[in-house]
Amino acid sequence: MHGLLQDSPLTLRWLFERMERVFPERAVCSARRGRVVRRRSYRELAERARRLSSALDALGIEPGERVATFCFNHDDHLEQMLGIMAGGRVYHALNPRLSTAELRYIVGHAGDTIAFVDADLLPAWRALGDLPSVRHVIVVRSPDDPTNESRTLPEYEAILAAAPQLQNWRDLDENAAAALCYTSGTTGNPKGVLYSHRGLLLVAMAWLAADAAAVSQNDRFLPVVPFFHAQAWALPLTALLAGSDMILAGADVSPPSIAALIRTEQVTLASGVPTIWRTVLDALEAGEVNPNDLAPLDRIICGGSAVPQHMLEAFDRLGCRLIQVWGMTEMSPLGTVSRVRREVAPSDALAYRAMQGQPSPLVSLRIMDEKGNELPWNGEAAGEIQASGPWIADAYLDTSTPGMRTDAGGFVVDKSGQRWLRTGDIATMDPMGNVRLVDRAKDLIKSGGEWISSVQLEQIIELHPAVAACAVIAVPHPKWDERPLAMVELKTGQQAEASELLELVRRHLASWQVPDEVVFVAELPRNSLGKIDKRALRHTYAGEAHSGT
Repeated sequence: MHGLLQDSPLTLRWLFERMERVFPERAVCSARRGRVVRRRSYRELAERARRLSSALDALGIEPGERVATFCFNHDDHLEQMLGIMAGGRVYHALNPRLSTAELRYIVGHAGDTIAFVDADLLPAWRALGDLPSVRHVIVVRSPDDPTNESRTLPEYEAILAAAPQLQNWRDLDENAAAALCYTSGTTGNPKGVLYSHRGLLLVAMAWLAADAAAVSQNDRFLPVVPFFHAQAWALPLTALLAGSDMILAGADVSPPSIAALIRTEQVTLASGVPTIWRTVLDALEAGEVNPNDLAPLDRIICGGSAVPQHMLEAFDRLGCRLIQVWGMTEMSPLGTVSRVRREVAPSDALAYRAMQGQPSPLVSLRIMDEKGNELPWNGEAAGEIQASGPWIADAYLDTSTPGMRTDAGGFVVDKSGQRWLRTGDIATMDPMGNVRLVDRAKDLIKSGGEWISSVQLEQIIELHPAVAACAVIAVPHPKWDERPLAMVELKTGQQAEASELLELVRRHLASWQVPDEVVFVAELPRNSLGKIDKRALRHTYAGEAHSGT
């Protein structure tokens, strides 16, 4: 016996029609260098997205074809996201910070057939050379960019002006592909994660919850996360559902620019990786940013790497709640949100907020040992965290196979037939379901048969007021197989001795866990997402045997 409810496909058409009809006067603001240069209403955004879909029809871009964008965060890019997906094509935001080789591989692997390219990024795009799958390149010009660089290519405004406004969207299957995002490729080539309409709509709705981001129609939202990072964690879609005003920062996400936008646009909600917010705190300390500039900001959604406790405290003092989340590209990317339950004593609340949080509704998590046994949620047993749910990847895209999918070692099936994503993160879970990340599996250090967490060491060393960032890797050792080596980037104008930092670790951990050496570097390498690139550090240092300070 079936329930007597309407069977309405969960596609992004619901989001589009809601923003268009319920919140037509809400605004999307585009900024350059910390100053808003254009404001468009949701009504205008929707009209232009409809024209874009018609333009893609005229160019012969069929449903299911991958449409690349090579753009920063701005209103044109947001309407591209909407028009591409709602029209049945697959939105594929490319990361302009990747190397030429990585971008060529990704475009070729995805089979992108058309690309929208910011005029500012045309030199980087042209450096890619011939891309056999790409039939059209459309240039997107900023309203205050006078460059003539793009005059030899079709322009975005011209194709919109020539296109009729689409009246009715295609009927789409809720499981139809909507967007494509590639992993950061820390091991091997990047892998393609193909999101469905159903998955994106569900994750966008999940962010609305009070125990998630609590996005509402009263918010003014600044996504510092770039669109190429899983549609900026799907939070712009949530903002459109909620009717929030949105402020898009463009290429400049320096602390002064972010602070200026928060002040002038009265931003209440922002999102970004810890590196961004650490630089904001450093700018405050250096007097480059006025604390009053951040006064409108109510909360920050922060993820991408572990958030240290001292950063939570620093934003608390500013009157802003920093909310830690955990996920990955394969998880759309919402897995957990760190919220403090009423069972937690006030004295323990900060420690709980420093954990990665509880599973989002509709996400199932489990902890597995190396033999494939599920571990208890006792806060002590550590194993690989695995995930399952309606917005969790089921396979990776492989355009060279008939089914266009591959497991690539990233998935397992349990006895009931349920598929689980292998995250590669080592974690514990307590009886309330709180996840505490121990490390990435590849970043754990095995010394004398015992495991050492690089994340734990990094968080302790970063407690020192002179330390801007720290990265710990394993290096070979003739007796213990591996030992931890700490690389430290100091704040500008600050000093610290290696002995101070090692003593700081000794006060928190057993002596065998203390790094053998501290290496001070001018700047730690970072990848395209702003995370510290441990692969580059291992390439430089892991071939060297370090025996001590």
